[in-house]
Amino acid sequence: MSYGVDKLKSQIAKSNGIAVGNQWVMVLPRVRGSVLESRELNILTKEILFPGRAHTSQPRVIGVKGIDVANGYNEMEIIARFHILNDWGIVDYFYKWQDLVLDQTSKYVGYLNDYGKSFRLHALQKNQSYDFAAARKTKNLNALFDLLGINLDIDQDFGQKTRYAIEVIDAYPSDVNPIPLDNSQDNLLELVVQFKFLTWRRI
Repeated sequence: MSYGVDKLKSQIAKSNGIAVGNQWVMVLPRVRGSVLESRELNILTKEILFPGRAHTSQPRVIGVKGIDVANGYNEMEIIARFHILNDWGIVDYFYKWQDLVLDQTSKYVGYLNDYGKSFRLHALQKNQSYDFAAARKTKNLNALFDLLGINLDIDQDFGQKTRYAIEVIDAYPSDVNPIPLDNSQDNLLELVVQFKFLTWRRI
């Protein structure tokens, strides 16, 4: 393939630059019993794997030639890593979310409607920001419309021009990993969480 530096620079300029992996926002839902809000949860998120899709296939043979043909798809689990502060609030947040799946006191197993929650991932470019206050107001307005029986859904991210955004639908923390404690001097604690979900879509 033959191309010059000028063509590459032109394509980069046309697409508003090269995407960087440290400009993003994760908008997690409120969980009953936890005091953490979306803005605080986003600050504590250290790393997240953007979800992917993989097609499943089965062999099909016509004559002597075989080929794998698609017959469905799998969506890989989302893995996120969070900073743990001295109040351990982020750990409590995910345990309270897991209690909606299976209550550790009553051993009651909930329905997906009880614990499945949507969250959003936004890829940004440099100097972009996300207005959590505006998103919360819009979410509260949608809740009021639902209460009044008005069928009107306002996009939570209306007017916020993020580069690429997805909504993960009916997600829940399937695995809250153990937290290793040791004698090392600089052992900063992190929490690793795996999410299962129904699907995701671009917004």
